[in-house]
Amino acid sequence: MKLDKSGIFGKSKTARVPMTEKSAWVRKQSSADATSLKHFFSKLSPLALYYRFMSPLTNVPPHIFELLCDLDPQRHVSFVVEGINDDGPAVIGEGRYVRDDGTETRAEFALSIAEGWRGQRLASTLITQLEQHAQANDIHTFWAEVLVENAPMLSLARKFGYDVTPDRNDPRCKIVSKHISVSARTKKAA
Repeated sequence: MKLDKSGIFGKSKTARVPMTEKSAWVRKQSSADATSLKHFFSKLSPLALYYRFMSPLTNVPPHIFELLCDLDPQRHVSFVVEGINDDGPAVIGEGRYVRDDGTETRAEFALSIAEGWRGQRLASTLITQLEQHAQANDIHTFWAEVLVENAPMLSLARKFGYDVTPDRNDPRCKIVSKHISVSARTKKAA
């Protein structure tokens, strides 16, 4: 299945994800997704939660969950990946970026994919969508703090051309960063 890029920023605000056996789509997160997101995070393993939040968690604390749901189209943008599970449609991934305080052109990003859906190019599709949206909104630099043992995320970052450097403030982490260029074509897409 090919990725239908016309839906990424078109009227439907969804995009099909290229997969062979499973069906999934990406769309902007809405306030109606709170329950689905809570369920998604509750199903992540302790290791996945540790990689995502860099703290040993068994669930997402309410104050962090509130921040994840408190979106601002100019500063905090989030996309969800939905797929069909045994119980019907469900959130199977999420990715977001938040503009850095004090600058409008840098943003930190994060993403996570449900264990049963990894290896389906969902993270690649999600990071591409996040970058395109950020470019269209005048963000020039994307970055993330990644635990050194989070090999899948470091590999994804390298695959997408991110520089990987030591975090001078935290030896447990690497900083991945990339200058994302702004083009007229991408600006039209937003």
